[in-house]
Amino acid sequence: MAYRFSFFVFIISLSFNWLCAQSISEYDQTLKMGDEYYAGGDYINAKVSYEYAGRIRPTEEIPKEKLIEVMVILREKMAFMDQYTQVITEADNYFRTEEYELAINKYREASTIIESEGYPEEKIREIEGQKDEVRAKQIAYDDAVYRAEKYLKYNKYDKAVDEYEKALEAIPDDETAKQRILELTAEAEEMERTLEEYDDIVQNADRLFTLKYYENAKEEYQKASEAKPDEDYPNIKIGEINKLLVKRGEYDRLIGTADEFYMSKNLALAKTKYQEALAIYPAENYPKDMIDKTNAALIKERGADVIFGEAIKAADDFFIQKDYVNALKEYENASSIKPVDKYPVKKIAEINLLLEEIENAELNYNMAVKRGEQLLSVSDFANAKLEFEKAKSLKPKEKLPVEKLRVINKSLKAQEEGMASYNQSIEKGQGFLDSGDYENAKLEFENALIIIPADITATSKLNEIKNINNEKVQQKKQYQQFIINGDAFFADGVFTKARNNYVKALTIDASDPYPSDRISEIDQKLKNSRELQNSYDKSIATGDIYFGNQEYEAALAAFQNALSIKSGAAYPEEKITEINSLLQKSDGEDKEYDAAIKEADGLFALQQYAEAKLLYMKAANLKPIELYPKNRIEEIETLLANEATKQAEYNKLIAAAGRLMESGDLDKAKEKYNQALLLYPLEQAPQDKLDEIDRLVLGNEIDIQNRYNELIGEADILFSNQEYDAARIKYQNALKLKPNEGYPVQRLDEMEQLSTDLDKEQDNYSRVIAEADRLFTSGEYQDAKEKYMEASDLFPEEQHPKDRIEEINLLNRADAQNNQLAYDKAIADADKFFASATYSKALDSYRQALAIQPDESHPSQMIEKINKILDDNAVRKILSSTITIQNNDEEKFNFEPLDASDRRGSVLIIRARGIASRSFKVFVNFGKGGSKNGGYIIPVTPGDKAEEFIIPLGKQNKWFTEDNNWFKLIPQGGSIEVSRIEIVKE
Repeated sequence: MAYRFSFFVFIISLSFNWLCAQSISEYDQTLKMGDEYYAGGDYINAKVSYEYAGRIRPTEEIPKEKLIEVMVILREKMAFMDQYTQVITEADNYFRTEEYELAINKYREASTIIESEGYPEEKIREIEGQKDEVRAKQIAYDDAVYRAEKYLKYNKYDKAVDEYEKALEAIPDDETAKQRILELTAEAEEMERTLEEYDDIVQNADRLFTLKYYENAKEEYQKASEAKPDEDYPNIKIGEINKLLVKRGEYDRLIGTADEFYMSKNLALAKTKYQEALAIYPAENYPKDMIDKTNAALIKERGADVIFGEAIKAADDFFIQKDYVNALKEYENASSIKPVDKYPVKKIAEINLLLEEIENAELNYNMAVKRGEQLLSVSDFANAKLEFEKAKSLKPKEKLPVEKLRVINKSLKAQEEGMASYNQSIEKGQGFLDSGDYENAKLEFENALIIIPADITATSKLNEIKNINNEKVQQKKQYQQFIINGDAFFADGVFTKARNNYVKALTIDASDPYPSDRISEIDQKLKNSRELQNSYDKSIATGDIYFGNQEYEAALAAFQNALSIKSGAAYPEEKITEINSLLQKSDGEDKEYDAAIKEADGLFALQQYAEAKLLYMKAANLKPIELYPKNRIEEIETLLANEATKQAEYNKLIAAAGRLMESGDLDKAKEKYNQALLLYPLEQAPQDKLDEIDRLVLGNEIDIQNRYNELIGEADILFSNQEYDAARIKYQNALKLKPNEGYPVQRLDEMEQLSTDLDKEQDNYSRVIAEADRLFTSGEYQDAKEKYMEASDLFPEEQHPKDRIEEINLLNRADAQNNQLAYDKAIADADKFFASATYSKALDSYRQALAIQPDESHPSQMIEKINKILDDNAVRKILSSTITIQNNDEEKFNFEPLDASDRRGSVLIIRARGIASRSFKVFVNFGKGGSKNGGYIIPVTPGDKAEEFIIPLGKQNKWFTEDNNWFKLIPQGGSIEVSRIEIVKE
């Protein structure tokens, strides 16, 4: 197709040339044209020309010989063309399938086959542009994901979602970002819902605890713990209740003994035992009622006065022991015997007040702990500290507030360090920004934003960097678009528009030779194309318009351009002659104006303002419309006015210096001459006087030489110690004493070069240290250590990288020691649990040990052994095949209720594998019929291997009190693959 088109163009061109050729024969003209095509490498048109010449003169040998040469060359080129076409086809296929590296290799191979073809280079540039865009999007995506995960560490779900949405803007089809947005939104909603439920449950549990309804309070605290497993408060309260419930056996024993004494009429001992039981459970009514009955019987037996006295004594003893419940009961007993006696009434009121204060203190303590926990959950450490300090003041012996305050103080210290890190990041970011290192500046400001989210300073700086980068990207896009447009116009043969686009591209990026090469190629083509005439006509029309507007310089350029297109054309030559004649008339004035301006500018530079003003006035008269001489005249008038004031001050200083010099006060005279020199640095008189003073001070040449040697010696020492600023001053002072000496000049040049090199090394050092500090702050210690070592190589004398390396080494050693201690403890706990047949806890501990030291065989062997024991002890095998439960779906498993004897020591074993991009939760509920009686939450980490989850069902009250017959599994945040569900009796 390309060959037929070329032939068509040739025929039209040939016809045109034939009509124009009047003095040259058709044969000679055709043969000459063939030779020109041959010389220019256009062998197709050369072949057509020689064939046509042969038809004109069939007997001539020259066209035949030329035709043979051309055919040989064309056959060679056709072979190259076939190879070129094959390689280009492969390259285009790779391009379509987005295998860009393979495509680039093939396009480069095609370029070596036919070097003149521009298509391969165009495609390579297109691919590079796409790769740059993909890289930029990937960088934006990675940055957003990095910031999102940082925000998640602080439970900033809204910020994390915003960052994942930014990641999705960079790569819209990314499924991971979409999934994370859904997961985080669900988690945020779940957390908000859980917090609301948790607060209500804890409030009810605290009320029941205060009322001494420990069993009921424990159930509520267990519900709270299931709602928020990470919270310490419910578990602490459950621990307190468990301790209280341990006393239940003692209470029951005392009541039984008291009842026996009462039945056997041993009233005194019965009363004592009832009082001991009441001390354990003050809210119980039974011991109170029996004490009342016992008191009534004792009064009948021994008399009211005796019992009154004993009651008062017993009450006082109880009061001293702070057993206010029994004290209150005895005072009430005494008051019921003698209602008019004021003492027991007074003590009853006193005890009621004390009990009210104790109850209020308990409530305030619980509220303070609860508020403290809530504030801790949102990292409000300062206010959390106030709450736990309040709780500590209410209950000084309680361990919880003390432990929480220790954690808070540690967090506050870390927060202070974070603020220091923030300030450091802002300072470094500004330094990078000022030096044009936008990438490192961006990293520092982003780090500052992670430390203080939504910080205005860091945000504004990041926006500033974004605008700068956007401007660069826009320029690059404009450049690429101009190249694409130019290539498109070039391919279509619209060379003028192609040339304009290449010129525009060149104004954006002059370093790329491609547009320049294309412009040269177009200029060559335009000489032999129809657009030559169009360019000529356009230049003529442009020249006529400028000429009509009396814009002779522009018109001259247009007509000269037309003449360069058509050499010898009469019209542009006439117009050029006419314009030159017009321009000559003003040339003299222009020359005179330019000469006046040039001379005036020279005088102005020499500060000869009066003479310069006259010449500027002359130039303004020659060209009244020119603003430049007028502006200079105004500037000179301002300078002359200032000069008068300045000259007066100068004269005053010179006169004062002269008087001081005559009086021998050389220091003050020197100060005045220096001040005068500041006003007129080029004035020689004060400088001469200063030199004279220096000579007088130095005395003679020997003193000068001694002083020079002293300065050079001091400067050399400073130079050796790399104190370049101080050394520079010494060398400069030595040079003032002996201006012709080369050594100080040489040293000054060396320091200038050293200073430049040092600045580069310092910049590199600062960049490496900034990255190392960032890695250290984020806990990436090994990578940080490598960077600190690199920085230490650059500046071995710097202590900071050495300190950091030592600190990292200490951390690594401490981690290793801590890991070994943790492993040993986990193994010891596991072995103890295994020995007591507490297999669920043993499994947890062995797994914990295996997680700490994965290469150890003992934990793995014991886990396998326990799994076999548990499998053998299974009382219900509910699932033994593999099923998949999708995210948010519910799967129910029915089973026969367990015998009551098997329930307390039973555990539920679930083998499951998470299918998701991140960790999620699975809710495990159990119940009977249509009622849910309890549940458990298991955290699932996605991976290739299934995990064993052991749930201690026997510890939940409604598991062993109800005939439960179903389980439900509900994954939230990901899907799970379940292959085993068994109930095992330990």
